[in-house]
Amino acid sequence: LDTCLVATFTPPRTPHAAKVHATLASNTFGLRATGSTALDLAYVAAGRYDAACFVSWKHWDVAAGKLLVREAGGKITESGEDDKKLMFVSNPHIHKKIADSLAG
Repeated sequence: LDTCLVATFTPPRTPHAAKVHATLASNTFGLRATGSTALDLAYVAAGRYDAACFVSWKHWDVAAGKLLVREAGGKITESGEDDKKLMFVSNPHIHKKIADSLAG
């Protein structure tokens, strides 16, 4: 994961979000925040970013982007509820590594 560029949210507003952000920052090459969830998902689908991770998103913000990622062969994992809701998407080669780092 140390060579991966990951799109993420900014700023972390809850303790859960801060923990996810810190984990990603310490385990990857770098984090980017465009401010647009849809654009971040499109960049993962296009291969510009290796992964993207979001906390407490709205379904209408991610629906089209999730389709792009799936059609490009990427993987999507969603878990949690309310303020601990988490979604990450990535290329299939690093998906398990990201899942393991976020679970630990």
